[in-house]
Amino acid sequence: MVRSYKRKRPDAAPNYSEEDMARAIVAVNEGATFVQVAKTYEVPKTTLIRRYKGKIRSPYKFGHKCALLRNEEFAIAQNLAALGDFGMAFDGEKLRDFVKEYLDSKARQVDVFKDNRPGVDWLSGFLKRNKNILTTRICQNVSRKRAAVSEATVSDYFNNLQRSLEGVAPASIINYDETNVTDDPKGKLQIFRRGAKHAERIMNVTKSSTSIMFAVTASGSSLSPYVVYKAERLQQSWIEGGPIDAVYNRSKSGWFDAEIFIDWFHKVALQYFKTMPHDEPKVLIGDNLPSHMNHKLVPLCEQHNIRMVFLPPNATHLLQPLDVAVFGPLKRHWRNVLTVWKLDAGKTQTTLPKWIFPQLLLQLMDRMEPHWEPLAKAGFKACGIHPFNPEHVLTKIRREPTSQHQEDRPDFVSPTLLEYLQRNRESTYRARGRGRGRGRLNVEPGQSITLRDLVEAGTSSSGTTEGSAPQQGRAKRQLDFLSDDTETDTEEERFDNVEEEAVDEMEEEMDEMVGEMEEEMDEVVVADYVLVKFLGDGTKKQQPVHYVGKVVEKLDDGCWDVSYYRKSDVPVAKDRKYEDMFAFKKPDRADIFPTERKDIVVKLQLKDTTKRLILFSKSSFAGLLVR
Repeated sequence: MVRSYKRKRPDAAPNYSEEDMARAIVAVNEGATFVQVAKTYEVPKTTLIRRYKGKIRSPYKFGHKCALLRNEEFAIAQNLAALGDFGMAFDGEKLRDFVKEYLDSKARQVDVFKDNRPGVDWLSGFLKRNKNILTTRICQNVSRKRAAVSEATVSDYFNNLQRSLEGVAPASIINYDETNVTDDPKGKLQIFRRGAKHAERIMNVTKSSTSIMFAVTASGSSLSPYVVYKAERLQQSWIEGGPIDAVYNRSKSGWFDAEIFIDWFHKVALQYFKTMPHDEPKVLIGDNLPSHMNHKLVPLCEQHNIRMVFLPPNATHLLQPLDVAVFGPLKRHWRNVLTVWKLDAGKTQTTLPKWIFPQLLLQLMDRMEPHWEPLAKAGFKACGIHPFNPEHVLTKIRREPTSQHQEDRPDFVSPTLLEYLQRNRESTYRARGRGRGRGRLNVEPGQSITLRDLVEAGTSSSGTTEGSAPQQGRAKRQLDFLSDDTETDTEEERFDNVEEEAVDEMEEEMDEMVGEMEEEMDEVVVADYVLVKFLGDGTKKQQPVHYVGKVVEKLDDGCWDVSYYRKSDVPVAKDRKYEDMFAFKKPDRADIFPTERKDIVVKLQLKDTTKRLILFSKSSFAGLLVR
């Protein structure tokens, strides 16, 4: 069948009346021929023959008989819609397979289907016939943890949130969240020669990313962005040329940790709140990451009349305004900014340099300037925070139909099936049993946390009689402990974390040793021998691997071309002077790789050479994995 076929005059009435057709059939019954009768009454001969033989079921209905009855199609459409509501949607191939199995189970053979399986034409017609119920859309994959968020969890969150928002102005409600912007602008629709095998665009991209903390208010304002680089030290060139109010920091992982989050609180959130009257209540809403749930923030929040509220786990896609409305447009603007730079000034750069990033961030903030207010307000409204309306979110959790034609749904979709789908969706994720992390607060979502709440929570679980002297003493010690901004662990927690602490101490000692080496290192020049740190060795502990190399050239982007050696296991000679040395040799094929300054651990002092080997003192590699 031609895919673009259109029926001629699809809605036009035939050029004969039913009376003429009835008289023509009577004339044929009286013995007249089909040709004579068709000419006499001006009716189509073929139509007359089919009507006379009973092959036309009813007038004005075109095409062959449908493979499924109308009630069967409608029931399938309703059940498909129900499955889609609960995250179990069918695609076209799966639907065609289902129809084949259904017809086979009913022992019905449809001649126009190959092996009783519908084709793409039937699928297209099915969707058109049920367009009031079904449509095709690009789906969004939701993890099982997020799908398991229940209506009860969200309802409890809003009950607590309502109390936390009492007397708080929209401008005093802040939602914060961190995200990352990547060095890859992704693919884009382009024009190519028809039949081209490879649709490619020349552009250097990497998998690196930079973390940024954004914050918006319910009134539509945006706070200063807070950038975190993945680096050991922060350089001056990495903060020049960006937004004038932006704040920059760095961490070993490139993500926010507890100390960096506290720094953001002081330099961004607290600075904004200080512009408001001190006695006016303020609310800070964010997710429940361990780096955000820190004991040190509780006294600061109480001091400045700030109510800190955490979202339920795995529910940011429903309850966080930044995730719901802001980050999508922001990422699209970032990809456009990055694409323009990579096609122009950055076309020769192998990656996005940190000294260029502030300039691109400035362009991103300029593009977002007219959109912050409408997007932020839309996000707070969709999340039911301001104006306060939990039904905006609870409707999504209940999976309520939105089509105006769904009133007949109970007749075709079993209530038992709906209950099963809802129960299955809410029980798809079961968290693993893990102990409470050190320094993490056990806070009920939506409820603002206070210093007194922490003390009461700690004493209620102590196992002593309420109001007893030991309990009061412990409560006082906890209150003093929190006021001093210090941390401690119970005996049980210390016992559970012995192995973890031992590993942490070993890693800290290694980092300190490497840091001391870096501080003692002079400026790297051509012909220097250096020790370079690479990624982990693939084990669970991910111990860094180090290689010895020789600097051969300084590059324009602050990197060096280093020619790498390999550790030799062959004894140098039977001479005692070589016992305290490691030998290295060049590989058969030169291994030259551009290396950044942060990866160079230390300059090495050459001790001796042979015909094919270079030798260094073993003390230069103490405690390091060298290959």
